[in-house]
Amino acid sequence: MGQYSELIGSFKRMGNFPLEADYIFNSEEELKLFYSQPENYVLLHRGLLRIVANPESNEQYLYWVNRKQTNDDLEFTKLLSFNSIEDLSTKLEELENNLNQEIEDRKQADNAIWGTEDKTQIPDDLNSIFDLANSIIDLEESIKEGFEGIQEITNSLKDDIKAIVGTESDNIREYLENNLDYKSLTELSNELNKFLNTYNEEDSTIDTYPELLRFLDGYTDKDKLVSILDNLSSNILGDPLPTEEFRTLRAIEDFVRAFKSNSEASDNNIQGELDNTQIGVGLNSDGSYSPDKETFYLKNATSIMNALKTLDSLINEAINNCNLEGVKTETADTRIYKLKDKTEVETNVLVSRESGNTIQIKGDGLYSGIRTAYVDGVLTIYANDNIIGQHVLGLSYIGIDSAYYDPSTESLVFKFIKEDKTTDEFRLPVHLLIREWTPDNSGASDTVILTRIEGYAGEADKLTADARLLVDKYNILTKVGNCLYVRGTADNIVHNDVKVSVIIDSLYNTIKELQNRLAALEGGSGGGGGSSDLTTISILSFTINSDIYNEIGSVINPTLNWQYSSNKISSQTINGESLDTTLRSYTANNISTNTTFTLVARSLNTVQDTISIYFVPRFYLGVSTNNTLTSDEIKALTSDKLLYVEEYLGKKTFNCSGGKYVYYVVPTSEAANVVVKDGNGFLFNDYTTSTVDITNDYGNTINYTVFRMNNKYYSEEIIFDFSIKA
Repeated sequence: MGQYSELIGSFKRMGNFPLEADYIFNSEEELKLFYSQPENYVLLHRGLLRIVANPESNEQYLYWVNRKQTNDDLEFTKLLSFNSIEDLSTKLEELENNLNQEIEDRKQADNAIWGTEDKTQIPDDLNSIFDLANSIIDLEESIKEGFEGIQEITNSLKDDIKAIVGTESDNIREYLENNLDYKSLTELSNELNKFLNTYNEEDSTIDTYPELLRFLDGYTDKDKLVSILDNLSSNILGDPLPTEEFRTLRAIEDFVRAFKSNSEASDNNIQGELDNTQIGVGLNSDGSYSPDKETFYLKNATSIMNALKTLDSLINEAINNCNLEGVKTETADTRIYKLKDKTEVETNVLVSRESGNTIQIKGDGLYSGIRTAYVDGVLTIYANDNIIGQHVLGLSYIGIDSAYYDPSTESLVFKFIKEDKTTDEFRLPVHLLIREWTPDNSGASDTVILTRIEGYAGEADKLTADARLLVDKYNILTKVGNCLYVRGTADNIVHNDVKVSVIIDSLYNTIKELQNRLAALEGGSGGGGGSSDLTTISILSFTINSDIYNEIGSVINPTLNWQYSSNKISSQTINGESLDTTLRSYTANNISTNTTFTLVARSLNTVQDTISIYFVPRFYLGVSTNNTLTSDEIKALTSDKLLYVEEYLGKKTFNCSGGKYVYYVVPTSEAANVVVKDGNGFLFNDYTTSTVDITNDYGNTINYTVFRMNNKYYSEEIIFDFSIKA
């Protein structure tokens, strides 16, 4: 990394993104190769930037590496390309300007949506589209409830008006038009006013009450007559004083207007119901009927009732007038029997009685048996145990001339002697005899996995071999393409659980510190005394209070504890962080990714130790009566453990009493390497796989592959052996 130190120092850090050791690569292929390794893949996190620096063209690229949202595949996005610090600064400035412009555009779009730049004017309960939608729903419910209340008032008012008018008909307007002389209260009021208060000087006809009074004006007992007429008028007309709400013309007008409005609303509702009814039964908007021309039997119907009558006629014809007639053919005789409650069809198969016909009628059906026999060169053909033909083939053998193996064709060769003393040769390929063989990969020290690919249609079987790699965090041997590759860089080689790169850095720092001390001693009085309190130390213990393997997505705060053989130390660090020399405990906060803690202490010598913790997904195994499982059912299986721990692999015993399927569920990233064996150690592939997304208790979603054994097992002890090939 020394050759890149100056280059790295020139970058501006625009966020809290980590600058890691593996930061610069020579090509995009090298970058992708780096992340194809599991130990690097699991360290990937948001905000991680990488640089690809082409050593030949001096061109450099800034990459964004992130996992896809749909699966665990990686996306490699080239953000910027540059060839100098000035070029990078210019492009970063352009990127910043574009980002600021995007922010400003979004701000203007927000102002356009809200209609104001001052968001404080917007009520707190209406400051989002979600709140607006909820308010509209509440308003809609209120309007609906109010409409129901208005409907109740309208119905009550309508009942009152019906009582006033004196009818039970809902169509009050039609009742007034057709059954009463006076069509409205106004017309009645005008007529009463005319009768009670007007008279015509030019017409002697008595049409009104004043005209009647004038007519009776000459009678002797006027007062008595007037009193009688008044009583008569009162008896006929009733109390002349209207009720409280009808004592003014304005009140009568308001009542009539409200009555008119309610009547029109009722008419509209009735019209709406009528329109919906017309649509429901297939009528046009004007009430007319148009037949559906795409139908077979109703395209000429003239009305809905006519269509129903047509259907009724067709159904009656189909049920009661369906006439079937039996037909006798050359091979079958069909007869129809029409009973009271059903129709029976009987068919008799006709069997020819001509000589030579081999078909026989038996209790369960027709029968014809053909067989052959070859004896002394004569082929005899039997039909139902009767000889129907014999043929002399002349191929009878009287002995074997020779038999040997032909390596050129890998065949057994037999020569048979015929009756005429000539020979016939017969070749039998050996691969047709030797078919059942299985490679054995059960050896504990086997480093190669053999796989048999069976040939078909006479083809030879094929044998393939694949190297078996140890699944271990210290293994630096990997597969790249079709080759084995040893990645022996300092950051990948570990000594005593510490990366060699860390050891080199530590040695460098120790040497530098010793040089500084030496310089201090050389410059001090008497040339000594600076290290009189120091001694040779060792680390007696270095422990952590948390599990080494933790479920991915969890966040822990582990505490580290350690002890030295002597407390006379000059300095101590945890992952480069200087600690007080008296401390023997350290708590790391909010750890959620794979982390290695390195303790370094210095006295007369430098000592160090490491502890690592890992965050891995779960795997699931168990049994179920269901042939498919949901993600929740998978999480509820009998046993669920973390990957890469002891319970992950090996022989597993399942209780399948009552009939259950065996399930083994692992992350899809591991599925291609899963090897399943039965309880006897033989390869087992009678299973079905499917994939499902599972979200753990920490909100982390991973795509899993579900291995379901195809057969339902019923034993209380079914054993399978699971392993992961490298």
